[in-house]
Amino acid sequence: MAGDTNFFVNFPKRDYRFGTNEAAVQFQDLSVYIDLFDQVKEYSTYYESYQIQNNERPDHVSHNLYGTTDHYWTFWLLNDHLRLNGWPMDNWRIFKQAKAYYPHIVCMTLGSVYRKQFDRFDSMSTLDSFKEGALLWFPQSREAARIVKLNHNLGQIWIEMLNEGTFPVEQRRNIVHPIIEDDLIVLNNFKDLDNDPSINSTDFVYREALEQAENVIENADYTELATPDQMRSTIESERTNAAITYEWEAIHRFEDLKGNTVFPDYLNPDPVRYRGAFALDWSSVGTFGSVTYLERLQAANDQMRSIEVIKADAINDIVNEFKSLLKTGNDD
Repeated sequence: MAGDTNFFVNFPKRDYRFGTNEAAVQFQDLSVYIDLFDQVKEYSTYYESYQIQNNERPDHVSHNLYGTTDHYWTFWLLNDHLRLNGWPMDNWRIFKQAKAYYPHIVCMTLGSVYRKQFDRFDSMSTLDSFKEGALLWFPQSREAARIVKLNHNLGQIWIEMLNEGTFPVEQRRNIVHPIIEDDLIVLNNFKDLDNDPSINSTDFVYREALEQAENVIENADYTELATPDQMRSTIESERTNAAITYEWEAIHRFEDLKGNTVFPDYLNPDPVRYRGAFALDWSSVGTFGSVTYLERLQAANDQMRSIEVIKADAINDIVNEFKSLLKTGNDD
């Protein structure tokens, strides 16, 4: 907002020390509370609804309503959500803010894990290998990530790539492996040799590293990613439907036609080998009924735009009364 505020001019002054060795000076007592606007809220004849427009600042609204920019501060005193959350963002800031709020990468999975040791599927939520801080290996990208968070209701894994700036591509066979630190050393060793033009694929050191890397993958458990066709999007051009996305464009929730939050059903991915229904059935929901994290932020910001404002014919009386009460420090 351009210019200096005069909101605090009428606050009563008190002696205040800004340091233990400093002399007391006169300073506005910002702890003074006047309940005038709380009283105004009880009488709808004094206020009306207003919808903040995109790119509209508080001083703009004040000028449009009252012919002066001086009354912008009344919006905060009359609207609790503005005091709590601040002025709504302009549309062009939403995307930038979403990337700051939601900086991770999200993998959509079937919510189950094939366990090599037991030759069966188990729920991902029951495995210690899938927990915060654990490692994941993406075989096609040949990149590793660390798990930040999990949402088992949606089979989502939040990750941070170990190599900053990398992004896992669509996976061959659409699987990812939980690994340990020792596995990562073996896999990265082969990756470095394979990328070294001075190393021949027939060299003993190369063949040994390849064998060790293949042994890690062959014995590692895995979970399957939820591919776009499994997630059944009817508006693919307008809706996130990838198995791996940035967090801001990942699915926050699914909704039915009434706007209620719904979750995918469960099924048994291998009825012959194992009993129980624990893998997510993505055919039971559709991404056309989903809300992304970006859309969630946009909706919350749009709700912030609805405020109450003092009517133009009452603003001067209320502002003058407020200032009068401040000068005396009286909140009656």
